[in-house]
Amino acid sequence: MNANPNPAGSTGTALLLGPPILIVTTHMGGLLAVPMQTDVEGQRQRIETPCEQCGDSDTVFAVVRTWGELDDELMALAGDGWADDALTDIAKLAALRYCPQVDEGAVGELAARLCARAEQWWNDNETLEDE
Repeated sequence: MNANPNPAGSTGTALLLGPPILIVTTHMGGLLAVPMQTDVEGQRQRIETPCEQCGDSDTVFAVVRTWGELDDELMALAGDGWADDALTDIAKLAALRYCPQVDEGAVGELAARLCARAEQWWNDNETLEDE
């Protein structure tokens, strides 16, 4: 009998997302997960087209094919100061829509690590006001 009830195993590297997703950082400061289309280069070009109003563009941060890759990319974003609630929302969405074999425990464990990493970033980058 398998001692680990989570089908993702210890890393989740073998669990494919169906379909793979693109993690997109928006030029307005948001974070999105969108299903990858067959023409991924065309999709990337559409996503990264400059905004007609401000000239900035959204950016495809990562193409994620497995739960393990999702974990790695979200942890990298947490390490860059992204809010843990936005990252946790993407993890929950990915588990629900694109990788249903991942259990709630695995999502909760990832969420806890994302929160801790984001908090560490804020603690490391906190500045003191001049007195």
